[in-house]
Amino acid sequence: MSLFFHYGVQSVFGFPYGYEGLTNRYGHTPLELNPQNVNQIHGMGGSMLGTSRGPQDVAEMVDTLDHMNIGILFVIGGDGTLKGGGAIAGEIGKRGLKISVIGIPKTIDNDISFIHKSFGFETAVSEATRATASARNEATSARNGIGLVKLMGRESGFIAAYSVLADNNVNFCLVAEVEFTHVPISLAVSRRKKIDPEGWLWSSVLASTGQPRDMT
Repeated sequence: MSLFFHYGVQSVFGFPYGYEGLTNRYGHTPLELNPQNVNQIHGMGGSMLGTSRGPQDVAEMVDTLDHMNIGILFVIGGDGTLKGGGAIAGEIGKRGLKISVIGIPKTIDNDISFIHKSFGFETAVSEATRATASARNEATSARNGIGLVKLMGRESGFIAAYSVLADNNVNFCLVAEVEFTHVPISLAVSRRKKIDPEGWLWSSVLASTGQPRDMT
């Protein structure tokens, strides 16, 4: 809307399925984004353009941009998406083309360097605290109950860490950035049980990690 009404840009295209849309062999047709078909986009979940994963041929993508006479490419996404935007910008520079690449950080992981907070992160933390509250309710309903919540963030523990700051009912928080094994965690939970073996102590564990693989 801003490009169209504020800057007078009459032709705005969205490429379906991310970088796949810039690669001709997939056969995706660019979608023209005008005020009529983006009028309700703010109320739609996900992406109206779709997403995809996996590397694409950088030279082929730049060929598409050049062929369509694109002046500015907006790249919206997380760490991998922005790395791809950097590769495209590099290829554009080699060819001396007059195409700008603008990266917009949008990832719930909040794991993009030099960015304090990315789009989607606050929503993820808010939803995570609902999960930890539910785990607490379940754990307190059984003697020595344990509530375990696993959040996304295989290599980044920002969601887990901020969720703990927002909800002090969590007893243990495991994140990918800090190495750990299952033994100390098991011992810590066992000690809580020994304090009052017939009582109603409960433990809440929040994990956002891909390690260790043998953790049970």
